[in-house]
Amino acid sequence: MEPNRILDTVKKIDRPVVVYLSIQADENCKKLEDKARLVADQFKGRVNFLVYHVEEFDPVLRELFVLELPTLILFNQGREIARLVGDQPGDAVDGLFQMVLHNPKQTGLHLSLFDRLIRLMVGTAIIILGYMNEESWIIMILGFILILLAFWDRFDWLYRSLAYRFKNDHG
Repeated sequence: MEPNRILDTVKKIDRPVVVYLSIQADENCKKLEDKARLVADQFKGRVNFLVYHVEEFDPVLRELFVLELPTLILFNQGREIARLVGDQPGDAVDGLFQMVLHNPKQTGLHLSLFDRLIRLMVGTAIIILGYMNEESWIIMILGFILILLAFWDRFDWLYRSLAYRFKNDHG
């Protein structure tokens, strides 16, 4: 399927949509698909669930910035809100579906490419300035933090994974 057709389909649906991308023959993809279908049945009528089996070098992967399969992407009002990458526990899949139901006005927190590039360039310039200014570590650390902020929205999977493990270990 063409990437524009997926995005067009998502934009036409008036309720939240979870798009599942996987390779059909992969065992890990089948496991996550089974979990996602069970959760999707619980949310039928409130959240749409679309499944797309893709090939390894499918243009859909590049257009949706999918780096690993399987991937679940949550859309609301045509905009990406969140994604889960790789095999996930059932609670994480359930949380993805519930996310938009508890906060329906959320429209996504992802930075544009322009914003990312600006933060990268300014952060790099600050690091260079800190290095040239008698190796000022404080300035260099601020530049590094700015560079990290260029990608902060791509680390949500790490936060959810750590939070899930901490919750299970301590509570």
